[in-house]
Amino acid sequence: MRSWPAEASPPAFAFMPFLDIVLAVIGILIVVFVLRDTQTQRAGRPLAMDHLILCQQDAQLALYLDPDPERAPQTYGPQQIPALFDALATAGTGVRSLVFAHSGQCFATRHRFEQAFARHNSLLRGDKPTSAGVLRLNYHPLSDDPASASALLERWRGAGVQPHHDTRNE
Repeated sequence: MRSWPAEASPPAFAFMPFLDIVLAVIGILIVVFVLRDTQTQRAGRPLAMDHLILCQQDAQLALYLDPDPERAPQTYGPQQIPALFDALATAGTGVRSLVFAHSGQCFATRHRFEQAFARHNSLLRGDKPTSAGVLRLNYHPLSDDPASASALLERWRGAGVQPHHDTRNE
């Protein structure tokens, strides 16, 4: 058996720090790739909203009661916000998610909407029972680009999936 001097280490042990660094880098890369794959899978989930209000210009609110592309939105001006809540009250019961998507030009309308929403909720908490249900309000900022609203609508509608039409009877 060959013996090594005390101050020199065998050649196999000289590569251990290098091997340790290589294995650590490989482990980090594996973790990064796994997390990146998980993140892309989460991006495909549908948006959690029942109703959508779009505001891109300060004077117009477009209410979408459902994601059906065949159904046109109801439009309201800033002074017609109580009528918008009446339309929401007749749209369903239970806990529903309402998303107010707005661009930078709609902050004044958003402020009016917040005040009207607070008044609407205080009326619902009154002594009389109501069948209007509960609305959870979320805000979704949009860029000033007009395509941002259509992109949000497309995501809500299922990434642009068109409904299937049966053409056998035509």
